[in-house]
Amino acid sequence: MRIESLHDHLGQFPDADGFWTPTDLMTVESNIRQALPIDESGAWTTKQLEALTQLVRVLDMQRKTPEANQSLALARKLMPLPTAIATRPEIRLMIEEGRHLCFAMTPSKAQNYFSQAWTAASQTGETFLAIEAAVMLSAIRPPKDQNEWLQQAITLAEKAKDEKSKLWLAQLYTMCGWHSFDFRHFD
Repeated sequence: MRIESLHDHLGQFPDADGFWTPTDLMTVESNIRQALPIDESGAWTTKQLEALTQLVRVLDMQRKTPEANQSLALARKLMPLPTAIATRPEIRLMIEEGRHLCFAMTPSKAQNYFSQAWTAASQTGETFLAIEAAVMLSAIRPPKDQNEWLQQAITLAEKAKDEKSKLWLAQLYTMCGWHSFDFRHFD
């Protein structure tokens, strides 16, 4: 897979949440903040918890590490990682924990989070998040091992019944094409 930089790769994903405009991260941050409760100590809905995990991502993408750390700490406080069946926000937290470590240039530490997210998403039928976890596992592997996770993600996306999961296909095919090109598999 050809990746010009880890930062650029980590910013690539389909917009299933309706927040993302990759060319205007400040607007994305503003939109996500508007979706969060005003009082952090009150009750949080599932959508708000998910938005909080996405705030971590957009802050990292803008290299606002101290703010990303604070948002991640709040997310951990609101939903400690599960011991039984994970909820969608908890799976997203696992993915963002791993992605945060990648942005900190420690991808080897991220593998455990992505693996946990893959397992939890697969067990709970969260196909979109399972694909995202597989993409992230592919990204942190050495080039010769990336294709295994990439193919798992493609298989999931192609078989997916929900349209949001199918949003991954264009990016996955492109990644697969570059991976084949890099290994001189031109057919």
